[in-house]
Amino acid sequence: MTDWKTVDVNLASQPLRNRRFFFAGTGTLAAAFVLVTALAGTQFLKYKRQEKEAGQALARIIRLSETAQREKAGWTAKVQDLSGKNKEKIDLLNSLILNKSFSWVEFFSLLEQALPASSFLTTMTPEQTPAGNLDVRFKVVTQNFGDLLQFVQNLYRLGFKRVLVTNETQLEGQMLSELSASYERMD
Repeated sequence: MTDWKTVDVNLASQPLRNRRFFFAGTGTLAAAFVLVTALAGTQFLKYKRQEKEAGQALARIIRLSETAQREKAGWTAKVQDLSGKNKEKIDLLNSLILNKSFSWVEFFSLLEQALPASSFLTTMTPEQTPAGNLDVRFKVVTQNFGDLLQFVQNLYRLGFKRVLVTNETQLEGQMLSELSASYERMD
């Protein structure tokens, strides 16, 4: 075997000092790289875990929302079914509530204010509309045409709408007139 001697080419003027500085710089850079990599890795793992938890929470919320939608659809179907079965009862109760909410005292008080002193009502037929208004047909006895005209003007002044005289008949010095009007309560 031949012994070959390696040639050590060192061009540095102070090789030991330059070598130590090089290893120190390289070691410092390697340590900084390892430290930064470790910190970045922990941050990456932390946000990866948070992303997984947020995804699970979102999936749970979506499941709850879907369950709520199914329950809502079920309850809506039940309400519509019961509403269809009990429509007559519901309509009756709604009409009773509507009738109870109408102030008859206020209506008759306004009608009394509108009548001239020498006039009086003989018949009255009220009919409530679904909108809560009151359509009224009545017969009134007045002394002359002026009283009838005054009565119609008073009805308009007190808030009655669509006042219409449909018939007039002379009876023994008095006038019997048929009227229709609509009363809208103003709350």
